[in-house]
Amino acid sequence: MRLIKYLGVGLCFLLSACDAKQSDIHPSDSSASESIIESDAQAEVEEGRRLTEVAGRTTLPSATDQDKPFQKNPLSKQAQAYIGRYHVVVDCTEKFALCEKEGKVEFVISLLKDGTSHRTLIYLGKMSYEKNKGISNRMYQHNTWTYNPETHQIEVKRSEGVNFYYDVTKNGDLVIDLDQIYANNKVKNGQFRDGSYVPTQEYLLKKLS
Repeated sequence: MRLIKYLGVGLCFLLSACDAKQSDIHPSDSSASESIIESDAQAEVEEGRRLTEVAGRTTLPSATDQDKPFQKNPLSKQAQAYIGRYHVVVDCTEKFALCEKEGKVEFVISLLKDGTSHRTLIYLGKMSYEKNKGISNRMYQHNTWTYNPETHQIEVKRSEGVNFYYDVTKNGDLVIDLDQIYANNKVKNGQFRDGSYVPTQEYLLKKLS
């Protein structure tokens, strides 16, 4: 009888020890899971913040960028009068707009005083990606520009080797010159050699104040 009693007591101690060990394990596992979830959530927040910051910088190049002393393509005094941002709202039926067939897109070009030009397409509050074959997708094009006093035009040279031309109006706005674009680029079936599309109309881009 005593032996059975001792065995019973020993068994109780063993069961108690196992329960205690399991209790120690589960909180640890739970804490680890919570830490992983918190880390993932924090990573998503950080990624979202970075994308938001990039979008903000891409849409409208900051004044700091414009004030940099480095001049990649020094501008003449005449050209400096056209530094600024110009925009027009285009229907999504335009293939160069890179958006769905329904809706509209805002086409923006920024002419900076260091001689660089930024072309951006914005729709529904978001920036579109330039989807050109053989070229990495990007939110905007970083190009160069000059002013031609003989033709009274803004000439934009894209990084892909495409040349764009804008007539300057008496109000200081810009109008796309399709004749010059077709005359100075290789165009086939309405597309440039890089696969992007030529506008179908000579749009008027109003200067933003």
